[in-house]
Amino acid sequence: MEPEYFMTGGLSAKSDVYSFGLVMLEILCRKEACFLTPGGECEYLAKWAFDNERKGVLEKIVDPSLIGKIEPACWKVFIEIVQRCLASVEERPTMGEVVVILENAFLLQERADV
Repeated sequence: MEPEYFMTGGLSAKSDVYSFGLVMLEILCRKEACFLTPGGECEYLAKWAFDNERKGVLEKIVDPSLIGKIEPACWKVFIEIVQRCLASVEERPTMGEVVVILENAFLLQERADV
């Protein structure tokens, strides 16, 4: 659930964008939105992923079974989409914009597969 929901109690189309970004991140990382660390503490996936992305350790974020199967340029696009979807409500794209960006990422992947 988007952070704004807890302040306003309302949902919007941008709430769906946030949820899509979080689900996409769960798939890319193969982790739940809130997961237990080896120390038994709850870690929020978005914070964990962005902390590691800032450190430049994308390989720690991405599900190891996906490494080598997706073009590196696509990874950058996927991470950018997630970041934009999880941004503050004013900065989030529309779902239409997300679809266009994803279509471009899939074209990059298709070209790499040829």
